[in-house]
Amino acid sequence: MSPPVSTESPESKRAHCTEFKYTHKDGKGVEICERLSINRLSGQATWYRGGEVRIFHQAEVTGVRFSARTGDPSGEFRTWQSIRGEGLFELLQRNAPLLLTLLLTILNIFTADLLIAAVLCLRLWQVFPWREGGYDMSLGPDYRDLVASSALAFLSAGTTLLSAWWLRLRFRV
Repeated sequence: MSPPVSTESPESKRAHCTEFKYTHKDGKGVEICERLSINRLSGQATWYRGGEVRIFHQAEVTGVRFSARTGDPSGEFRTWQSIRGEGLFELLQRNAPLLLTLLLTILNIFTADLLIAAVLCLRLWQVFPWREGGYDMSLGPDYRDLVASSALAFLSAGTTLLSAWWLRLRFRV
């Protein structure tokens, strides 16, 4: 949908008339043209939509806003995607930019890669038993931590490759 256009034709300049035109399509694809004509000399505002005409006094018109609603206006904002094709990120960016920033900081591949690498380091640290300020090499490794760290290493490699792809890095062998 395009914004309303304010036009002044040569005839309307003589009559001191300003016109606002707005064209949009309804839910069935039919093009609807709305027009508001304000005559500054007579103080009359005339609104046209299809065959409908309404006349107001200029003092009654405080602003011009054209809106296209399809369906039930009361249920217009109940879905994640509104009439304008606005998605979740656009909605959060307009209404809650701090929440959007927090979500994008936490839920991205780089943060996931960092968290997986940190957990991998912790699990590798726990493979060998720790006793009196050092590793006790007389005892064997804890295989549960070893298997978990192997799985985390593969997962970390995958997220690192995905991060490199996201940054469009090219590797040559």
